Amino acid sequence: MTYQLSQKDFEPDVFSLKDYIERLARLNPETGIGVLSKQDFNARALLDTFNECLRTLEHLGDRNEHRVKKLEELCKTQEKEQNGRLGNLDRLYQDSFADFEALENRITLVATKVVYLGDQLESTNSKRGKAEEARDILLYLNEFRNKHSSSADIFKEANKIHEAAVAIVKLNALAGELPLTSEHFEVRQRIAEKYAKIEVELVRKFSASFRSQNTQKMKEYANSLMLFPTKGYEDCIKFFIEESLPSEKETAGYSTAQQMITHVEMKCEEVYKLVMGVFENPEQPLMKFIQELFTTVVKKYTLKHLKPLKSKDNDEYLRILHDLYTKTVKLVERLKRLEPYVDCSSLMKTARSGIFGEYLADYVSFEAGNLQERCDQMFQEFSDSEGIPKKEKPIRVLFRKSNTKIAPEDIQIAQDVCATLLDLSKSAITRCKDLCWEKDVPELLQKIYFTLMDSLCLDHFVGTLDAVVQAFPGSEPKEEPNIPFFEIVNQVNMYVHLIDKEFNTRITKSIHYPKFIRSCKEKRYQVMKVLEEKINSGIEKYMTVMIGWAKHLLTVHQHKSDFRSDETTEVKETEACRLVVEYMKKCHQLIADYLDGRNVGEVSMEFGLRFFYLIYNNVLEFQYTLSGGIVLICDLTEYTKLVTSFKIETVTSLFVSLRSICNLLLMQPEHIKGHCATELSLFDNQTLNHIIQLRVDYKTARIAKLQ
Repeated sequence: MTYQLSQKDFEPDVFSLKDYIERLARLNPETGIGVLSKQDFNARALLDTFNECLRTLEHLGDRNEHRVKKLEELCKTQEKEQNGRLGNLDRLYQDSFADFEALENRITLVATKVVYLGDQLESTNSKRGKAEEARDILLYLNEFRNKHSSSADIFKEANKIHEAAVAIVKLNALAGELPLTSEHFEVRQRIAEKYAKIEVELVRKFSASFRSQNTQKMKEYANSLMLFPTKGYEDCIKFFIEESLPSEKETAGYSTAQQMITHVEMKCEEVYKLVMGVFENPEQPLMKFIQELFTTVVKKYTLKHLKPLKSKDNDEYLRILHDLYTKTVKLVERLKRLEPYVDCSSLMKTARSGIFGEYLADYVSFEAGNLQERCDQMFQEFSDSEGIPKKEKPIRVLFRKSNTKIAPEDIQIAQDVCATLLDLSKSAITRCKDLCWEKDVPELLQKIYFTLMDSLCLDHFVGTLDAVVQAFPGSEPKEEPNIPFFEIVNQVNMYVHLIDKEFNTRITKSIHYPKFIRSCKEKRYQVMKVLEEKINSGIEKYMTVMIGWAKHLLTVHQHKSDFRSDETTEVKETEACRLVVEYMKKCHQLIADYLDGRNVGEVSMEFGLRFFYLIYNNVLEFQYTLSGGIVLICDLTEYTKLVTSFKIETVTSLFVSLRSICNLLLMQPEHIKGHCATELSLFDNQTLNHIIQLRVDYKTARIAKLQ
């Protein structure tokens, strides 16, 4: 049995040795392999199948090897033929390259000779042309010498005015070389008259071409006028500039500064295109036009809008000055695209000195003085609105008018004034960076910062803190104090942070002189020191007042009967405890809400310690029955819950310890000594004895004093 095997069976993407062997095994149904085979497995048949397949594969391999040998021989033959063709091509290339080099050398030689001949011809022609030109000039001069002779044709015909301009300029130069004798005086005079006449005529024709918008004619006349640099060309440029400037009607119709700047920019673009098409050297006319445009349009607009405001509305004056200046600077920046025909550095000098010079000369003193004046004015207005009597210096403390003693709750920070002054200072800093010379920036920024620190911090904040502290009640108030002290402290902190942010983000980055930075930091240190002293003093007095009111609550509402009762039916905290806890919770909430950072912890610590000593001393004021001791423990539990919310571990531990010691009021007398020795060994005996002696049965039960 012969098996048909194909080359495709061994393709790399398809061939699998295992699958291939399985397929060969199933080719012969006599092997008994496969689902469809009905015979048992026959190893001999399988061996015969494999042997037959091997012989077939050997035959296929021999045939492929023979084909490979034939292909190799064919490739070698083709390779030999190809190498022969490449050798022939290489020889042809070498011959062609040699011919090309020879041709190139020949062309170079011929070109050199042609250039040489051209130079010779040009030199000969130039000499001939100069000779002819000299001849013509001498003929023209001879005609001007003969006063009865008519002028040459080029001086008569209008269409030859350009040739006439060239000739008359040369004649004028030649006339200057003539001897200063009476014989040549009339010649020079006639030449000068013709020179002036042609010059005027060229300017007139240029003007007519400008009005008719004939750019080509304008260019021709402008080029001819360049031969008359002293007057004719200058008159040409002057006329061009005057006619190109916007009319009075156009400049009077600007409703906003942006409209004016936009129109100026459009005019520059329009004239730039015209100048580039008319003048051979566009730099001079274009630059003169833009400078004149700035002077006649921007300067007039600035004068019209700034002059009236300087003595009436300083804020509006500074705003408009800054707005106009920055818009003009941005316009100059945009005109850089016209370089190199426009010198933007020169334009910037024109803008700063020629247009804004008189306003920038006193800007530094004006800005600083205006900020100080606005501070005084705004505080005075608020003082007047609150009914505060006027003094030589504006009052910086704001409170409501009253015929009685000033109540603390009537004192307030002028938040609207503070916010407005911060906005004014930001605007002043922005203007300072844009309008000042670089050397003047540090000085003005320092003045702005000092004004803020003095007016807001030293005058207003310190004055307000002093006023609210002076309005505090005594250390033992008879009514619950309603003091906005912490609110004021919080507002002061907020505005101080805003001033610091302004200093760090805007002022420090703009001052590159260590001297001024150091001066500003010293000023801040001095002001912060004063504020901290005032705030610390106020907090000290405020805590005294708060503890004083808590003491008053205990004095009024805490009775001996609270702790001498023998009833045990319903035991709970006393009314005094409830009132004190409620008040102290409110006080501490103010501390937590209005102080920030570590100040909360430090003030809460001091507040908690003072509260502890108040409660401890209050405990020592009474004697306690068994039921009274339970009531006291209830009170102390409430106090402990309260101080736990302070999140001050030291204060919490003090109240926990006090409650532990007060448990001695609940023990049987015979257990006290042992309990103190084991559970309360960390406390000194004097403290324990003080608590033990508060028991009603201390004497009757003959409780021994701890040694």
